[in-house]
Amino acid sequence: MKTNSAMRALMRDLGQEVEAPFPEELDHILRAGWYTADCGALLLRATGLHARSWPCDEREVANREYEVNDIRVPEHGSEQERDRFLLTMVSRALWFTKAAMRGARGVPESDKLTALVSTGIDDDYLSHGTTVRFFTTRGGHPDWLDDLENFRIEAMMVLDMSDVDPGNG
Repeated sequence: MKTNSAMRALMRDLGQEVEAPFPEELDHILRAGWYTADCGALLLRATGLHARSWPCDEREVANREYEVNDIRVPEHGSEQERDRFLLTMVSRALWFTKAAMRGARGVPESDKLTALVSTGIDDDYLSHGTTVRFFTTRGGHPDWLDDLENFRIEAMMVLDMSDVDPGNG
């Protein structure tokens, strides 16, 4: 797991990961599962999008996965006070991310599956929200995640399959 300093601070405050029920929208995404589309793109079925007519260049496939597998974590039921809100959203996003990645096991290319969790931490944190993007690491993509400290208004975390269940990735 790779994080920036803002995410490390939130994770420290979070302490033990809370595996509480999460919003129905996320449960729907998990139940729908994953599939391999044209060009080997690994996509969440619930997005309703597909890869037909996409270029099959590895880098382009990873870019498209990143665009399609873009999930906003619902805020409803979260406290509005900044610190509690951010902790709730990070916990919810982390739980969802790990569950989604576990669900991808066995699907072609799932060994390359990576997730980016991003939570807005600036004064506009309620509007910014939290997103999870899933993509495979192919063709050196994405290279812009090499230095997460460049992201100053977001707490960022990158997970791969080895982070889901250490020792089973």
